[in-house]
Amino acid sequence: MKSFLMLCWEQIGGYVGLVAYITAIFSVIYAIRNKIATWPWGIVSVVLFGKIFLDAKDPLNAGLQVLYYLPVSIYGWYIWLRGGPKHSDDLPVTTISTRARVAWVVGTVITALFVGAIEAHYKKSDLPYTDATTTVISIVAQYLQTRKKFENWVAWIVVDVIYAFWMFPKQHLLGLATLYVLFLIMAFQGAYQWRAIMSSHQVTLDTPKAA
Repeated sequence: MKSFLMLCWEQIGGYVGLVAYITAIFSVIYAIRNKIATWPWGIVSVVLFGKIFLDAKDPLNAGLQVLYYLPVSIYGWYIWLRGGPKHSDDLPVTTISTRARVAWVVGTVITALFVGAIEAHYKKSDLPYTDATTTVISIVAQYLQTRKKFENWVAWIVVDVIYAFWMFPKQHLLGLATLYVLFLIMAFQGAYQWRAIMSSHQVTLDTPKAA
């Protein structure tokens, strides 16, 4: 019987997978700290995951990495750098409106159902709707992160819960499930830190200036 560490090593994808996940972890750490370094680390991770999926003969996920996550990471890097009033990585952390939240949720559900139906018909996936749901929510979360919207952490929490406690255990990928428990903890930390950043910014705005 293989040891748990050996199982994790195989499920992660060896050395390339290890570096891909390490760079992803660093990307999340910098995102939690609201630092622009999240994007270059994320870009390295995306490129490596693209290679992993390509080597695994999974062109759909490889294409998703190269055609969506890579461009949106470059876009996020640009927006964080140029989107603030000083054009110096000072884009404020904000929330989206209640109306926008409803629109995002409805759009995400409809898209996930549509993608899941396609996967069920063409890809013959074991968990087509679960896979589609995590993919679509991840896409939404990544975009919201580019705009420094607090809700991106809520979306990541949902994704990580599904991966860690349903999808990967169901697929007997306990090594990956354990890794996503770590990502889940980090997502909660990110939500806490960004909430504190918003509160601090609000206090600064409300503080009257000295005469």
